[in-house]
Amino acid sequence: MDDLEASCPAVLGGATLYSCSQSVFFATADGRALGTSRAFCAMISSITGVTEQVVGKPSLIGLRCAAQRLHVAPQELAVVGDDPELEMATARDADALAIAVTTGIHPADHSMALPQERRPHLTIAEAASSCAHPAPVTPPTSSSVCTGASASGPPSADPYAGAEPGPAPR
Repeated sequence: MDDLEASCPAVLGGATLYSCSQSVFFATADGRALGTSRAFCAMISSITGVTEQVVGKPSLIGLRCAAQRLHVAPQELAVVGDDPELEMATARDADALAIAVTTGIHPADHSMALPQERRPHLTIAEAASSCAHPAPVTPPTSSSVCTGASASGPPSADPYAGAEPGPAPR
């Protein structure tokens, strides 16, 4: 609670309020869990009147960083996720391939209720049960950090302005 209380004077003093996600829920091994970033930002925003700057999904900042690391245009990437309002929005906004997986965050038919321009290109049902033993993830080294962002905040310029577009989503 001390960190939350300290954040309000900092934001009122001019600090930028960043959020990695404004998701209501996220998937865990035990089912849905509350999206805590959203709750924390709501508290800080209600006191300060400052709106958070989202740097995670559905912001394109993370997708552009991934594209930069892979040396491809964002349109050449596939975005896989279980939240249509986050991952599918990110993919569609970048003209990337949108692949939905069902994990229980939303009913399996939820994506089909979205407007056509927000629907995934592909849906993989029951993905959680088929991924019982995922490959280990190696954390990035300091030399692999995205150069589009810095410790002082999100990128100040779009590193893909004028980039050649990739193939159309399949």
